[in-house]
Amino acid sequence: MAPLPHNNTALLYVDYTTSGKQHVLPCRFSTASSIANAMSAVDGFLTAFGAALKLWTIDGARAQDVGTNVSYPVTWTGAATYGSGAGTTDETAVYFDFTGRSIDGRRVKVTTFGAASVASNGNYRVAAGESAAIDAVLAVLIGFNDEFVTISGLPAVWNNYANQGVNAYWTKQIR
Repeated sequence: MAPLPHNNTALLYVDYTTSGKQHVLPCRFSTASSIANAMSAVDGFLTAFGAALKLWTIDGARAQDVGTNVSYPVTWTGAATYGSGAGTTDETAVYFDFTGRSIDGRRVKVTTFGAASVASNGNYRVAAGESAAIDAVLAVLIGFNDEFVTISGLPAVWNNYANQGVNAYWTKQIR
């Protein structure tokens, strides 16, 4: 499958700080959506986590239009914070990620840093039914057709689990 350019869809970037480190949460959205709808989608996605995330502070948001290579600031309309409990620096490396594919076979992945705990079931995967918070997040993601889309702009069929682990890049940055 031939790769598509990074700017094939519009993007919303949400800049946030958790456990003392800054991160970015990107959200691709289709031409049938808007920046306002993407912000609402990200807000719903983050709200669904509840206490499964360490405290997130939203630093701002940026948008990137289809076909461009530059993002510009937009006013964030969601909550100022998400999650709960101040995390320690080492906890910034702990993540959840959600994966899926569109009908044309393109992958999508949404990663959130500052997960409140590492899965203790031994496989670093939290399946549907194992966590009320992950069930809530999956329900929100499954409800989107025009936000959190793949690079081709099509909606994703989300896997019924969240991967969890400790990110190697952030582990090295903490050292």
